Amino acid sequence: MIGKFKLISITTLLLLCTACSAPLTKTQLESAKTAGVVNNFPKEPTFNVIGTTVFNNEYASITDSSFHNKVTEIVTKRLESRGFNVTTFEQDDEDNKSKVDLLIKIIPREVYQIPGTYGFGVNQRSFLGKKASPIVYVALNISPYLHGESKGNAFYLQNLEQLAFDDLAESWDSLPTDKKEEIITTLNSKIESTINELLNNVGI
Repeated sequence: MIGKFKLISITTLLLLCTACSAPLTKTQLESAKTAGVVNNFPKEPTFNVIGTTVFNNEYASITDSSFHNKVTEIVTKRLESRGFNVTTFEQDDEDNKSKVDLLIKIIPREVYQIPGTYGFGVNQRSFLGKKASPIVYVALNISPYLHGESKGNAFYLQNLEQLAFDDLAESWDSLPTDKKEEIITTLNSKIESTINELLNNVGI
């Protein structure tokens, strides 16, 4: 049974980087002058309530594409600050690897053992009618390719934070303004901190 979380803001970071994904070295980065970014995240974050059975699940989204754009912006700015000439690619095509020296793929993932999550958003779980406090989450892989060769696909990070209120509305549009503002602030913060932390792990 899912217990009720206390109304205290908590952050959980889980890093699963394996030995097959060593950080890029200074020498490797110096061999690259151009970089590309592919953002495979959904255009909008999830806004889901997951129940005991599939009949209790409610799937929706936060109707705001600025969060998707923020993911791209954070990676692009980091690469530019390292001196790269950066191109963003709308499509995850195989030939993107040959167009730049360093390609960064941003890949949304599920949060471990939390159904209804994918990339980023808000999630609330319930069991037999008893709801846990809603959480904001970010979960992703970063896959770097240097001169067309993969440099590891196990760079993964997830970041969760409990919200201060107890219940989500039926949809993002029906949520009160103060709750929307809390979600927006928290989600933007989690996107920035999670991606920057993961880029550190990649070596960028």
